[in-house]
Parts: sequence; structure tokens; C-alpha cells
Amino acid sequence: MPEHQALIRKSGKTTQKFFEDLLALYERHQMYLWRDGHIYHNHARAIFARTDFLNEMCDALPDPYSIGRKLGESTRITYLTVRNMDTRKTADRARLFQLNTEVVGLGIISEPSPSRVIIESPALTNEPFLRGYFEGTLSAKVHTLQATSDRVVFQIENDTSKKPQDRPTQK
Repeated sequence: MPEHQALIRKSGKTTQKFFEDLLALYERHQMYLWRDGHIYHNHARAIFARTDFLNEMCDALPDPYSIGRKLGESTRITYLTVRNMDTRKTADRARLFQLNTEVVGLGIISEPSPSRVIIESPALTNEPFLRGYFEGTLSAKVHTLQATSDRVVFQIENDTSKKPQDRPTQK
């Protein structure tokens, strides 16, 4: 179809490369499991919701921090049991942040320096909820350095991913 040919041309890819990438996306996101409004990705069923709706829900919670923490703890257990990822470990945290960026859609999450987590374009902006979520997920105390509508920066205070010799000692 002409509209399909235009889409492929606009991508800048050859027809073969376009369809190879499309098939890889189909497999990576397990689109073959999707049926009649039921969208699954590994252990989760995906839903589509507007971020303003989710933010209003977070803002209406009586204790967003505690609920975020509980959800984070559940997330940690799920990643440990389903994906064999220990979110307390630096290498597994990198995978966690990649999955949360590419699949979950929490924002663009990175750890550019040890123990510093940055969320660019966060989908959720309720700072207590996010702090609780990351504390639960990382199983560590998290301190907020910056929280704006387009950027949230956390410092992991008691980072268990560091080797014992890298941790400060108490005197």
C-alpha cells in the first residue's frame, strides 16, 4: 500500500530492515500474546492510562510514601522471582532502570553516577510516592535531591550494591 511504503521510506530503513526491526519489537514485547484488549508482557498485564489520571490518584492517596514503598517492595520481589534480578545489585539495577524506561514507562531512568538515580520526564510526579517506590524497589533509604515536573533526582543513602570496602565505615 502507498501509505505503508511512505512509512517505510520515512523510517530511513530498507524494507527488509524495517520488517526485521518490526518483528524484533513484536517478539520483545510478546505481542503474540495480545488478544482483544488484553495486553500481556511477561508476568504483567499492561493497561493504558493517562499520566494525569495516575498523578491525580497518587495525589489523592492518604499516605503516598507508604503506598509507594509497598508497591516498590512488591516490585522487588517480582523482579527477583520472575526475572532473577536482585534490584539491590548495581548490574541488576541497570536492567531494572532499562525495563522501567523502555517497557513500564515511568520515565527515562538512569544512574549516571553510583547511588544517584535520575528520572527525566517522569510519568508520576508525586515525590513521596516515587521516593517510597524506589526505596521499596531498591531496598535502600532514598533521599530526594530534586523534584520538578520534568526531573526527579534521588540519592541512595545506604546503597547495598556497593562492595563492603566501598562503604564508609562508622568510627
